[in-house]
Amino acid sequence: MNYYRGTFFGKCCSAVLYELAKQLNKVTSDILWWRIVGFTDQILHQKIDFEEEQFETMQCQKEVLLHVPNQAAHDSEDQPAQADGEEFDLFQLQLVSQSREIGHIQSETELKFMLLRHWTLYASIQNSPYMVAKLKLAKEPGQQELLTFFTKTAVPLEEAKQ
Repeated sequence: MNYYRGTFFGKCCSAVLYELAKQLNKVTSDILWWRIVGFTDQILHQKIDFEEEQFETMQCQKEVLLHVPNQAAHDSEDQPAQADGEEFDLFQLQLVSQSREIGHIQSETELKFMLLRHWTLYASIQNSPYMVAKLKLAKEPGQQELLTFFTKTAVPLEEAKQ
């Protein structure tokens, strides 16, 4: 029964915009970038299930290869050849507009801590929906559990708050 497989979220508006631009033959690197950013937002905010994520990833990979074929060929020369079982990394392509670089798309596996690059580790964990639910940080026992977590991972609390 697939009754409970329904979702509350549809495609992101950037994907709809990209499809419209594709139908009108007006696709640009910026629109492709917006599609990838919108898709990434859906992943980060858990608005997409795993199967849909895999499908959209494959679609984005195809579009990047179609839209930026020279860059994909250039990147494959710089990097070692991939084995048949390895996945193509969509986000490691550089988009080029009018023969100049406008940005670099790179995928990095990171922990699901919010704004870890901008906040302290302590603040990131405090604001991570996953960690808030897992450690029950809204209550005092959860705060003690967080301190225990830092102790078990050998991260001094002073360093976590820096």
